[in-house]
Order: sequence, then C-alpha cells, then structure tokens
Amino acid sequence: MGHAPARVLKAFADAGLFETGAVLIGTHAFGLMGNLLGARWKGSHLQTQDLDSAAMALVAVVNESSVDAPGALERLEMGFLPVPGLDSRRPSTSFKVRGGSPRVDFLTPGRGEKPVELGRLGTYAHPLPYLDFLIENPERAVILDAGGFLTLIPSPARFALHKLIIAHERLASEHAKTEKDLSQATEVISFLAQARPGDLRLAADALRRRKWMKKLTRVWGQALKRHPELAPAGERIGF
Repeated sequence: MGHAPARVLKAFADAGLFETGAVLIGTHAFGLMGNLLGARWKGSHLQTQDLDSAAMALVAVVNESSVDAPGALERLEMGFLPVPGLDSRRPSTSFKVRGGSPRVDFLTPGRGEKPVELGRLGTYAHPLPYLDFLIENPERAVILDAGGFLTLIPSPARFALHKLIIAHERLASEHAKTEKDLSQATEVISFLAQARPGDLRLAADALRRRKWMKKLTRVWGQALKRHPELAPAGERIGF
C-alpha cells in the first residue's frame, strides 16, 4: 500500500471511522486479504491509489459515536476537496487531492443516483446494488504502514462472489474494470477452494437467502468462458 493511502486510512482509523462499521472495499481491500489469508496475489491487480469506503446507511453504526470523515481528510492537509457530481445540485460523495491522488469514494447499499446521507460520518454516499452482501460480517485486517492499525474489509469469499456479479453488470465501456474484477475474483476463489472451501459455501448460502443464486450461476458460467482455471474450484464447491 502506498504512503498516501496509508495516511488516509490511518486518519480514518484514528477518527474512529471503522468503529462505526465502515468497511474498506476495492483493490486495497484485495491486497489486505492476501495478508489475511497468507496468499500472494498478482501485482498487476493491486495498482490503484483510490480508496473505497463503504458504510451501511443508518444500520451500519454500531455505537452512538459520530465521526467527521471530511474533517479527518481536511486535517491531513493533503489538499482534499469534494469532487463535483454530474448534477451540481447534489452533494459530493467523493473527495480527491487537487491535481493528484488518492481519491476517497463513499458508497452505501442501494440503487439510483441520489446521494444518501450518512449522518454519523458527516458525509454523503453513492448507492450501489449488492453492496449489502459485500460488507455484511466484515473481517479485521492489519495495515502495517503508518505505524500499524486495524481496519475492516469484506470477508474474502463474499468479496470474490461480489466481484463476479458486478463484473457482469458493468457497461461495455468499463472493460478494464471488468477484467480487474474477474481477475481478482478468480485469484481469491482459486485460493479459497483449496484452503477454505467452506467460506465459499457460506457466502453462496448468503446469496441464496437473497435469491441471487440464479444470477451467480449465470455469471459463473460466463466467468468460466474467460477464466477456465475456475473449473476445478467450481467442481469442488458445488457451483
């Protein structure tokens, strides 16, 4: 993890962001999963400066404390500014260093384009489908940069199945993101199928409770066409 992202996450941890239930997602979470599982991922899928922090609106707050997430970014004195949306009348859900990186995107489960207020975090978040599945029952992970601290990341099995689903929901213009989603999902699933197949079964059960198994079965077949190395994993875990 680069120095700038580590500084941002350390500021969030010190402010108590993760104690409210916020979960780090995206490529940085993927990298931390390798440390958590004792796996070594391919470096080409770890290159990003962006940070995605997902928090369940309302119910994700597990205590009565509140966190000023924009204030934590401002105190870093890195030059973070709100990123204007396509509709200037709507509040920003992202912050970025002017002329540089990283960028912090706040996301929350839901659909549509209207930003959702996360009152306990002092910011707004962009709603995304399937995010509730991803950030349910997160796991603690240690970041050794910036002196060492704890964060929350998705369970690796949920992360992988979520990546499969969203990869096939992306637009054709998002080809690069689709390929990254599929590559990360393939690496995690292949590892878990050998080391922790029960985790994948539990994650699939959670999808079944949401009545999303048909979707997973369909996207699994599509993923196999592009990543045939998934076939042994699918046979082992019963997909």
